[in-house]
Amino acid sequence: MIRTVIFSFLSILLLIFSTQIHSPLLYKIRGWDLFVLIAVSNVLIHYSIKLETTPLRFVFVLLLSISMILGIYREAEIQIQKFSIQTFDRNEIHFFSESFVLGFETWDEARFFSEELGVGGLYISSKNTSGLDSDEVQKRIHELQKNRKRLNLPILWICADQEGGDVSRLSPPLERPIPLSRVGDKREYLSDYLKVLGGGLSHLGINLNLSPVVDLPDKENQPIYDAHSRIESRAISSNKNITSEVGREITSSLLNQGIFSTWKHFPGLGKVTTDTHFFSAELDSSIQVLEEEDIFPYLKLIDSNLPAFIMLSHTRIPSLDRESLASYSGLIVNDYLRSKKGFRYLTITDDFSMGPIYYNGIEMISEMALKGGVDYILISYDKDLIYKVLYPILEKSKLQILDNEVKSEISRSRLRKRRALKLID
Repeated sequence: MIRTVIFSFLSILLLIFSTQIHSPLLYKIRGWDLFVLIAVSNVLIHYSIKLETTPLRFVFVLLLSISMILGIYREAEIQIQKFSIQTFDRNEIHFFSESFVLGFETWDEARFFSEELGVGGLYISSKNTSGLDSDEVQKRIHELQKNRKRLNLPILWICADQEGGDVSRLSPPLERPIPLSRVGDKREYLSDYLKVLGGGLSHLGINLNLSPVVDLPDKENQPIYDAHSRIESRAISSNKNITSEVGREITSSLLNQGIFSTWKHFPGLGKVTTDTHFFSAELDSSIQVLEEEDIFPYLKLIDSNLPAFIMLSHTRIPSLDRESLASYSGLIVNDYLRSKKGFRYLTITDDFSMGPIYYNGIEMISEMALKGGVDYILISYDKDLIYKVLYPILEKSKLQILDNEVKSEISRSRLRKRRALKLID
């Protein structure tokens, strides 16, 4: 009886595991996941036939066989997509790929993404700089930009997530800036913060920083489980005026050094009660209330007319769009931020490797984001998702069944990108 229960549990567990092959959930064991699935399934099949005497052994064998077939299918699917993408017209690939900012594992992969796919940007973190000093990193980034120019491709956004404190993804090799919350508490720290932050990023050749966090933390509305967002420890201040002022000074200072800042995470994660790495969030206040509270710093920064990015979080704002999250809502990006509030610069999503996007259909959502006027889709954690997203778009375009508005919006976005890139060229 106990043996039957164990076999049942393991068979169901492996079936679930097989559905996650090439999902962000198993990214850390990518390359081993299919091997583990096949090896463990075969061992269980052997022992279920040998030890299990009930008719259920046939069910176990069936479930385990289905798990292996499903895992192999998912692996084959992504490999076919990787190969097939390279058969499309190169200019068509570049047209769509320019709307993506990707993480990478190796510098050879970075070159492939930059030169062959023609992505709009690369996300760099300390895993890419391990064993390298800052001068070597600078040299490699310079080489990427030089090759882009040789291929007549736009300047590459070299993107870092260097907020300060715990979220300093380029430390090492860079010196770790103090947390933004300390800057908000004591403004006299700001000049030292900017010296460390701007000096380090500028030396490497970083031209886009995913900071500052201009969300307004609310101690009374914290997620029950919050392993990653931790807005209270990362935000500048709970005071909307201090947040706006410090955000403006950071943006202006970095821009003078050829670095764009990113105001994040619109519309603000300070009051959300879920961790958006795993679940979508919602701000259900009226837009009038939100504009006086969570959205206030973003509106003040937009009014400053400083060139910058806005990062769109996986948060729903029912008063603006009852269906889509901010990260792919045309009603929020085009109608609200651009048309109504006059934002003239660039938008980038929070990572599309996150649960609210991946598990709700990343292919469809990516198309919706591009159609909605999003300039860049960030895929920093699981870079292989670019194949899952890009292949169906290219295939639809080839068959002339892609929504015409997707291409139209990308064309408008490219004009915005060129204007922004001129500021740092």
